[in-house]
Amino acid sequence: MLLVFVSCKKTKDETPSCLLTEINTGGLNYILTYDGANMVAIGNGTSTGALMHYNASGQMIQQERPLENPYTRFTYTYNNSGKVAKQITYFKEGPDWVYKGKVQYKYTDKQLTSIQEESTFNTSGTIYSYDITWTSGNLTTLTSRIGSQVLCNYTYSYNLKKKNNLNAVSDLYFIDLPDNFVKLPFYLSTNLLTKADSNCSGTSNLIRLFTYTLDEKGLIRNVYEGNQPIWKFAYTCN
Repeated sequence: MLLVFVSCKKTKDETPSCLLTEINTGGLNYILTYDGANMVAIGNGTSTGALMHYNASGQMIQQERPLENPYTRFTYTYNNSGKVAKQITYFKEGPDWVYKGKVQYKYTDKQLTSIQEESTFNTSGTIYSYDITWTSGNLTTLTSRIGSQVLCNYTYSYNLKKKNNLNAVSDLYFIDLPDNFVKLPFYLSTNLLTKADSNCSGTSNLIRLFTYTLDEKGLIRNVYEGNQPIWKFAYTCN
C-alpha cells in the first residue's frame, strides 16, 4: 500500500517562538533541518530520512528518500484552497524515475473527507479508499475499503481540554513513516488523540490508548501507547 498523506502546506507552530527540531521513534533520532519556515530535510544519516522541496508559496511540491542517492520520489499538486489534491509516487530505475502510483484527496469545507490510492504493484487494478468524518476539528471516524469491500472501521476519541500543537506542522504527516490509522488523527486533529478503536473484517477489535507528557508551553514532549514510549519530540525555543 502506498504512503498516504494529507496536507503539505507549511504553517507555523502554535507557539511561534519554538521550532520542532528532533523526533525520536523506534529507537532512532531524526533531526529536522529548516530553510526559513520550510522543513527541507529530516533524518539521522544518509541512508534514511528525506529531502523536501517547496514552491514560492511555501507548499511542499516534492519529497525524495533517502537523504543520499534517493530512489523514491513523491510529488504533490494542490487544489484552489491550497490543499493537496494529488500525490504521485516514482521509483528510480537506472537513470529514470518511473511512475508507481498516485493518491488523490477530496475535501468538504476544506476538511479531508476521502482518499483514494492506486498502485502499479496492485495488478488487479483495485483501488484502496478511505472515508473520513470530523467533529469540531477532530477526525472521529475512518472507513477503509478495497474496491467496494469494507476492510476496517476506526473510531477516535480525544482529550478536548488539550490542544494538539503538531497539527500545525502538517508536512510531518507526509514525511513520517506510514501508520495512517493513527497518524491521520495524530497530525491533523485539533485536540490530543487518546483512543483509536479498530473493527476490521475477520479480526477482533483492537483498542489503542495514548497518553502524553507536555512541557510548560503545552508542547508535546512524549507520546505513549499504553506504557510504551512511541514518540519523543524536542524543540528549540527562543
